[in-house]
Amino acid sequence: METLEEFDQEYPLSKMFCKRMTKEEFDCEALTYTEKALRDLFHALDQNPLLCEKVVRKRKQAELEKAGLKSFIKAKFFSAVDGRMNRCNAVEMEELQERLQHLKEEMRKVQTYACESKSNAQRTSKRLAEKRQKEQVEASTSASSSLSSAATIPPPPPPPPPPPP
Repeated sequence: METLEEFDQEYPLSKMFCKRMTKEEFDCEALTYTEKALRDLFHALDQNPLLCEKVVRKRKQAELEKAGLKSFIKAKFFSAVDGRMNRCNAVEMEELQERLQHLKEEMRKVQTYACESKSNAQRTSKRLAEKRQKEQVEASTSASSSLSSAATIPPPPPPPPPPPP
């Protein structure tokens, strides 16, 4: 190796800060850390529900906007006049607690779904499987019908011989 004056000398590492993990070890460790992070998040939200008040109010605003024309106009009006944290999407502490529980349930469902999808290497859908099966049946039916129709149609006659010279 060429030594240049502007660079430091090579120094061999005496410690290794990471180790090679198998895919199963990595997945298990990732799952453990994710579950721990969710528990910590839920605990923090239980201790201080006002941390997620903006999220709850934003969801309530979206619900009001989807509830109907009158509700949509009212929600948009108060949003334009008072801003994002307006009296239209205000939540009482009881409602905040209820919506917070719903939010945590959704997070748990997403985590469960993610874990299940990781465990199944390939996702399968009943609807997709039925569609594929139907396409295969149609393809085999059309292939057999084209074969049977080909059998009923006689082949074209051979061309006439060329005239003698």
